[in-house]
Amino acid sequence: MHTDKLSTLIELRNKKVIDIGAGDGATALKIAALGALVTGIEISQEKVAIAQAKAVANTCFLLGRAEALPVPDESQDLACFFFSLHHIPLDVQDAAFNEVRRVVKSGGRMHVADPLPDGTMSEVLKVVDDETHMRTGSHANLDRLVQSASGFSLITRDEYTIVRRFTDFAALIRRTVAVDPARLERLPEVQNELERRFQELAVWEGDHYTLLQPCVMYDFSVSS
Repeated sequence: MHTDKLSTLIELRNKKVIDIGAGDGATALKIAALGALVTGIEISQEKVAIAQAKAVANTCFLLGRAEALPVPDESQDLACFFFSLHHIPLDVQDAAFNEVRRVVKSGGRMHVADPLPDGTMSEVLKVVDDETHMRTGSHANLDRLVQSASGFSLITRDEYTIVRRFTDFAALIRRTVAVDPARLERLPEVQNELERRFQELAVWEGDHYTLLQPCVMYDFSVSS
């Protein structure tokens, strides 16, 4: 859904795109399939290796941090944060935005999609990793960016809901750990409560369960 929305806003063919917090590379590959030249940045060496193993000709994946992007000045047409901004410490996010201004060409774009701290998906996962503070703070930082004269001009803001589908509770566990392997250590003490919440809040739809994740998309133009 994220890339579908992005493609309605920006012509991606032949654009140079930096995907910040690329994870296992799945979203970067979808953007590349639309003709973009994508550089995925990830803080985890393990995830970089996983993503690089799946790389195609117009993608590459590099180890790096949002506040110190390993690409040259004004080398990108678009910078993206897909569900990654709230994983950056709140007091580092301004530095990350400054890095976007450095690496994106004047007149380029910054596209951010980040989850809200509500919805059934969030309610289930709060027992293993409560991200309410980080998500709330990240949206506050984005809203502040909208109001500031910082080189970012809001083009559009859109709220929408992602439907997460799981064949069973085990599938939820696999996704939860894949997003953040550190959660594996916390699972034994919270797994019973996690399963209780899953059974209470997930909706069975014949061959899968669904949980809902509301989020907000911000699309900015970038100027030097």
